[in-house]
Amino acid sequence: IGGVVQHQALLLGRLYLTGGLRIESNGSFGTEATPRLSAAYFLRRAGEGLGATKLKFNFGTGIKEPSFIESFSLSPSFRGNPDLKPERVRSFDFGVEQRFARDRAKLEINWFDNRFRDLVAFFRSSFINIGRAKAKGAEVVLELVPGWGLRGVGSYTFLNSQVLESPSPGSPVIGEYWLWPLAICRPTASHRACGAAKSGKPWDRLSAPVCAAS
Repeated sequence: IGGVVQHQALLLGRLYLTGGLRIESNGSFGTEATPRLSAAYFLRRAGEGLGATKLKFNFGTGIKEPSFIESFSLSPSFRGNPDLKPERVRSFDFGVEQRFARDRAKLEINWFDNRFRDLVAFFRSSFINIGRAKAKGAEVVLELVPGWGLRGVGSYTFLNSQVLESPSPGSPVIGEYWLWPLAICRPTASHRACGAAKSGKPWDRLSAPVCAAS
């Protein structure tokens, strides 16, 4: 059982604020409140050449109950653990968005920092809680809409994830075993590029997306 309260406000004609609170009652973890806050501030409005410049900020917390399989599975290959605690997360990100060429191009630069507690991980044919973990990094996204129904998006993400505390006192990754889903406990980088073409007729909506990632 849960409920959500949310409020949005516009200040000074440039600052958009959104605040929310979710209250959830669950048999596994009782009653919890998870707040969220978002802000967007326009440094400049759209112009002829250089478009709108927007600063954005997001903060929130969350909680997730273990799945039925994670808690009660009887399979010897992935045994359930009824003592699992719910996952908890605190997320924070901010960035800048710049538009160009009458909104035909957009550049985003974002930084994020996520902290996890009691993250559910698969280890030695069962499920356990990781004490604390983090995932932080930066992302650059470029989106182009040149016209003729064409659209392209390219992104670069740098991610640094690390297990800070685990059930094993000797090693944050429990000896020689890496924990899923935080199997990569070192800096990594990923690239992604997508393109799509659409016909402009309302009665003939045809899309042909193409993506590549590394």
